[in-house]
Amino acid sequence: MELLVIYRLCNVSNISINKKRPSFYDKEKCLLNIIKTCSNFKKIKFLVLFDGIIPSDHFINKYKNNIEVININANSGSKSYINAIDTAIKTNYKYVYLIEDDYLHRKNWDIILLEGLKTNCSYVTLYDHNDKYNLNMYPNLTSKIFYTKSIFWRTIPSTTDTFACKISTLKEDLQVHKKYSSNTNFSQDHLRFLHLGKLGRTIVSCLPGWSTHLEVPYISPLYDWSKEIYD
Repeated sequence: MELLVIYRLCNVSNISINKKRPSFYDKEKCLLNIIKTCSNFKKIKFLVLFDGIIPSDHFINKYKNNIEVININANSGSKSYINAIDTAIKTNYKYVYLIEDDYLHRKNWDIILLEGLKTNCSYVTLYDHNDKYNLNMYPNLTSKIFYTKSIFWRTIPSTTDTFACKISTLKEDLQVHKKYSSNTNFSQDHLRFLHLGKLGRTIVSCLPGWSTHLEVPYISPLYDWSKEIYD
């Protein structure tokens, strides 16, 4: 195994509670999606960090026999994020993929992700950010485009808290990651990656998106993500 996946899950997020979601959004189905769309789930280490007390009727209890679940008491997205990166750097895996609990992935996402990770890029996301096409938000945005075996990639200035990198890179950039998740209830992910970019780090996303954040204005374009819902 070379890939560690840390999936951050919580019962209720005060930050996300008012976000506009698509009709098919469901936290349990997001978890099922990441498992069922993986080319070989047994070849990755999958770890769930559950923030807060796990209710007896919570869906995660159904998966504890097959998935390692660690209960943390961060009580905020930012502290949960710091817990996740601290967990990652204590392991011996080569790569880590940090995932929030409101994403969907397409089939064989792990193959696409590893292609990106094995380039010289510092940080990789499968999420094709819809806002990066908004000329009002990014009037002067330019990207370098390249391709690997299966897909195209573009450089982007920032991404979310769902991304992958070498654990050695995470260790080198640890203080920057913690800076933008300290003394706040939510991670300042955009500012974090702008800072990392100024330090020479490259952030890339694939074209088309192989994952999406399930918030209506920002869903990865040109794909029907409702097809990735599994029971």
